Amino acid sequence: MWQMRKLSPRVRLHVIFVSDEEGNQYSFPVERGNFSLDLLRLTFPLARGLAYHDVFQGKKGATKLVKLNKGSFIEPDGGWFAEGRKYFIRREPRRRSNIFAVEMLKKYRALTQGVTLYFDPVEEPTNVTAAIDFGTSFSGYAYSFAWDPYTIYTNDWSGEGMSAPTEKTPTTVLLYPDGRFHSFGYDAEDEYALLVDGEVFHDWYYFRNFKMKLYSNKDLRRDSVLRDTDGKQFKALTIFTMAINYLRKRLIQDVQSRNRHVHAGDISWVLTVPAIWSDAAKQFMREAAVNAGIRSENLKLVLEPEAASLYCKTLDESEIHVISGTKRDNPLARGKRYILLDLGGGTADMSAHEILADGSLKEIHRATGDSLGGNSVDESFNRTMSEIVGPENMLDFFQDYRQDYVNFMRDFEGKKRMRLKDISNVVFKFPTSLANIVLEKSKKTMEEAIQTSPHASQIKINGDKLMFSGEMMYKLFEGTVDGIVSYIKQMKANQRLETVHTIVLAGGFSKCDLVTDAIKQSFPEDLILCPSDPGIAILKGAVLMGQRPEIIVERVARYTYGVSYARKPFYEGKTTNQNKLTCLLSTEQVYLQSPRSKQRRLYTKLYASIETQPGVCNDDNFCVKIGEIIRHPPEEGMARRYAIKN
Repeated sequence: MWQMRKLSPRVRLHVIFVSDEEGNQYSFPVERGNFSLDLLRLTFPLARGLAYHDVFQGKKGATKLVKLNKGSFIEPDGGWFAEGRKYFIRREPRRRSNIFAVEMLKKYRALTQGVTLYFDPVEEPTNVTAAIDFGTSFSGYAYSFAWDPYTIYTNDWSGEGMSAPTEKTPTTVLLYPDGRFHSFGYDAEDEYALLVDGEVFHDWYYFRNFKMKLYSNKDLRRDSVLRDTDGKQFKALTIFTMAINYLRKRLIQDVQSRNRHVHAGDISWVLTVPAIWSDAAKQFMREAAVNAGIRSENLKLVLEPEAASLYCKTLDESEIHVISGTKRDNPLARGKRYILLDLGGGTADMSAHEILADGSLKEIHRATGDSLGGNSVDESFNRTMSEIVGPENMLDFFQDYRQDYVNFMRDFEGKKRMRLKDISNVVFKFPTSLANIVLEKSKKTMEEAIQTSPHASQIKINGDKLMFSGEMMYKLFEGTVDGIVSYIKQMKANQRLETVHTIVLAGGFSKCDLVTDAIKQSFPEDLILCPSDPGIAILKGAVLMGQRPEIIVERVARYTYGVSYARKPFYEGKTTNQNKLTCLLSTEQVYLQSPRSKQRRLYTKLYASIETQPGVCNDDNFCVKIGEIIRHPPEEGMARRYAIKN
């Protein structure tokens, strides 16, 4: 048995305490004269020296450096232990050297077994790459430092009555009656519930799940408006700007809490958008981000399926779970093809990718999808409850008991993520306030309301416990699940995907086993995969894409874009030779002619169609005008004949 050796009374171990940037102190022995720079660097690898200042009567003296002699520190004037003396390190500048980058690359290659990104060593990288995932239901942010790009940080969010924090917060915004920003996320939900309880909420603005308005609004403009939960209007661009600005400020605070030397200008920003969004909606999000204080040159928009795909392919094989099928080798290695399903709160985004020999990604099928996210199940649940208690009573419950409504929907959100296929009945805590409304307004107990509804055989209530049968829960998901499966079948019908038999799931809604079971049953021969943390796959993948955006080398256009050409005005739907649509993607030259030697300006109408070669712009080809290109002639006038080359 070993014993600690006692020190000789003649030996004195004097130490000094050295502080880092965060104020943490570390002790170093100096009495024996062997305190060296190498010893300091065992604790602070980037240290280039030691400094100190003296504090006398509360005043800090000048900062001085401790001198070095052959790598060892020389005792400063006044001795190591002068009264009021404080020591701190002097660091090397935060830059990534070639050697450091190579070592990190080796580490990451080993981690991902050759399926990795390539980060080129640079002398002065951007200090931080930050991503904001602005979701329909939940939003969040993530970031990584340039000197450790593979460690990605996220935030923990929590709200009233929650047992555990989440990595995202609800996409809700609360404004003061005068239109000033008040709060976002769980804070907005909880504060608004208090306002409702105090019956002082009527003049406040409360927005939730408003992101989908950019998808559903086919005539989106900068002056478009949103309606809050009470129907009050507010400018949409301002709401999005406020929300992004809040996340931006929180992220900067989080970053600076880890390293106080990082400034806002050192951050490169990434903002995620659904791939199925229109160009106008994507531009709307960019302008909102710029208005929120993010410089346009520091901002990249990233498509959500691509971010999820990139994140999944950089994971170790052990972090990819097999939901169905047999995995014979690494399904996300170089040369592999797969369909990526991003199942979020608002939309189901689908695309197909191929991993090329150099590790980059190539899109082999255009992005497709629809509003088939988890929110569509919430809407089905609300419709079902309205059929039971009556739409008027459900509306009164929402308006008069907001906190109870929020807790009721949070409970459903949690049950929605359960393994429902193994449960015969799902139990919810039923709000007493809703039962009282039904009794007062409809003169029915909840038992009577359920018995007179179309769901009497599948829904029961006992006190404050509302019980849905497994079959009833499946009905809530049925329309959404069938829509997702239908879109996958449409993709697989494409000849380019005939040999693709791997489906990768991502997004928070992919945790729902009713969704995964439906996909397994519809495609029994396919290998179906899902990362261990699908809910934040987009968020972390967006950080990786911000570090290396050129990893996506090829995309498939969602539409055929073209221009009209004619000597006379272009009349949509006409089939004359002078009113044809010429595709910009073709290799031929497009000639525009003018009957006059000079023109004041030239208008070129830009059209989009879902048909590959529409030829003529009309309703049969689903062709729409998306804008105009106006060209002003030079002073000498426009030539009679000139060519626009693709």
